[in-house]
Amino acid sequence: MAGFNWRFAKSFRLKPEIYYQYLFNVPVIEDIPQQSILNFGDDFYNSWDYIFVNKGTGQNYGIELTIEKFLTNHYYFLITASLYQSKYKGFDKIERNTRFNGNYGVNALGGYEFKLGKNILLSTNVKISYFGGKRYIPVKIITENFEEIIEFDYSQTYTNRFPDYFRLDVNLNMKTNLKKWAFEFFFEINNITNHKNVWYQYYNVKKQEEVFIYQYGLMPMGGVRVYF
Repeated sequence: MAGFNWRFAKSFRLKPEIYYQYLFNVPVIEDIPQQSILNFGDDFYNSWDYIFVNKGTGQNYGIELTIEKFLTNHYYFLITASLYQSKYKGFDKIERNTRFNGNYGVNALGGYEFKLGKNILLSTNVKISYFGGKRYIPVKIITENFEEIIEFDYSQTYTNRFPDYFRLDVNLNMKTNLKKWAFEFFFEINNITNHKNVWYQYYNVKKQEEVFIYQYGLMPMGGVRVYF
C-alpha cells in the first residue's frame, strides 16, 4: 500500500492511496470448484458443511481518495471514494469476481454547528453512501425424470450484480454542556429517500422466480443521551 497525506490548507486534508493484496492457501471446495471461502460470511445463513482444501488464491487492488475538512468555522465534511477489483480463484483455478466486487464506492458526510447560547449547540448532519451492488449466483431449473430441480447456475458465478446501494441519512442534535455532565436531544431519519437496498435473494418455487429481500426503508428515530 502507498499513500500521500497532504494538508494543503489549515483545515483541509487530501489523501490518495493505492493498494494491492495477494492471498494464497485460501480454503476452497473441491465439490464446488467455482466457490471460495472468500465469498462467505455475510449471508442471512451460510452453510459451512463442506470439506475445504487450501488451494485457492485471491487478490484485491484499487485506489482510494479522501478529502476532509476539519471542524472549523462551525462546519466539517469528509468524502471518500474508491475504485477497486476483488478477484479469486477456486479449486478449478479460474479467476472470477468475488461476491463483494462492487467496483466502486463513495461515502460523504458533513455537518454544520450553531451556537444557540453559552452552553448550547445545535448541529445538523448529512451522510450519503453509494456503492456498487454485491454479486450473486443465479439459479436455474433443470428437468430430470419429469421432475424439476432447482440448482445454482455456476456458469454465471458472480457475474450478475444486485442494484447499486444508496442511502441518505440526516440528523439533528441539540447538546447542552454543563459543568460536570451534558445532555443531548437528537432526531434522525435513516434512508430518508426510502431507497430499496437488496439484502439477499432467494428462489420462490411457487412463483418460479427469484425474489429480493430488502433492507429496512425510511426509519425515523430520536431520543436523549446523557454524558457524565
